[in-house]
Amino acid sequence: MSQPPGYPPPSGEPQRPSAPQSPPSAAPGAPAPRRRRGLLITSIVLGVVLVLCGGGGTTAYFLIKKVGGSGTATPTAAVDGFLTAVFRNHDVEKANTFVCAESRNKAALGKKIDELRSYEQKYKSPQYSWPTPSVQSHKDKTATLTVPVKITTADERTAEKRLKFVAVDESGWWVCEVGDAG
Repeated sequence: MSQPPGYPPPSGEPQRPSAPQSPPSAAPGAPAPRRRRGLLITSIVLGVVLVLCGGGGTTAYFLIKKVGGSGTATPTAAVDGFLTAVFRNHDVEKANTFVCAESRNKAALGKKIDELRSYEQKYKSPQYSWPTPSVQSHKDKTATLTVPVKITTADERTAEKRLKFVAVDESGWWVCEVGDAG
């Protein structure tokens, strides 16, 4: 007579090694075996770490993209570059490389450049000039600059308008505001 596995044999009978038992198959609704649960937890933790690392990398990318790279070394260089791109080159893309991310509006700047072109068509060979922009105030990471922009035509007409710029230092200097200096 054989005994059920796990019970000692009756006295006097030699012990036979029992065959290794395979784990019972999981019935529907039964908890997963411990080994699979550990694998699942490890996978979830690894997934969360990847999402956090990916999110940090993505955030860093967009912060750099928001700033748009690096600005110029001085507020004067930012204003002078902006003036050259707008008045001499009529280049929206180039002008935007001098504008801070918060103020960058390609459509609005394009409209202003189109207005400038329309104005120029009324005159004979207009040429723009300006001296080095002068810094009126400099506080922390903000500088206010003014510059007189002069237009001269081939028939010796001239006009001058003083412009006021606010530049900020965010990984280099950027033009953030342009207005009439009066």
